[in-house]
Amino acid sequence: MNQIHDILGSIIIGGIVLLMLITFNGNVMQSAGVQTFKTIVQGNLTTVTDILEFDLRKMGYRISVTQDSSIILADSTRIRFKGDIDDNGIMDTVWYYIDTAKAYLTNNPRDRVLHRKLNSEAPVNMYVGMIGLKIQYYGNNDSPINNTPVSATGSIKSVKVALRIESTDRFFDTRKSQFISNPFNDTTYAGAYWERKIKPQNTR
Repeated sequence: MNQIHDILGSIIIGGIVLLMLITFNGNVMQSAGVQTFKTIVQGNLTTVTDILEFDLRKMGYRISVTQDSSIILADSTRIRFKGDIDDNGIMDTVWYYIDTAKAYLTNNPRDRVLHRKLNSEAPVNMYVGMIGLKIQYYGNNDSPINNTPVSATGSIKSVKVALRIESTDRFFDTRKSQFISNPFNDTTYAGAYWERKIKPQNTR
């Protein structure tokens, strides 16, 4: 009889240990998944900000007419400006803006599409999980220009850009499986935020 009790006790203890190992392994796998999503988001953010910052620093570069403003449009989510972006002696026009056109191509319902349009070329559509773009403008003495779109764009001396990016795909969290009936309560999105004030040398 004691042997049966011992066997049953061993089975119970073994089951508990096995359950603990399965739970631990599940948590490790989910942590690895979350980390993968975070890495992708950081990579998308770095790519976008490198391009954006490069273009903004070329704002006004090689504009020959002194009284001509390098900024054509200055709004809170849109900016269009001139400059010799590729340093070939030819004036370029660059336009950044976001909208929801074809945002359905990703699985994130908050997603927006960031567009970069150079001259008359077709816009480059960036499906990077952009969920927010805010542009703040500053004039002389670093004073903020609060009314947008800015009418006197020649008064702009610097630009602060804030970006919010999330993963374009959902990461299913099985630890919240009781909410599977609601497709967004059982998931999480990796996110990242970037903000920088840029003072181009040639803005006027």
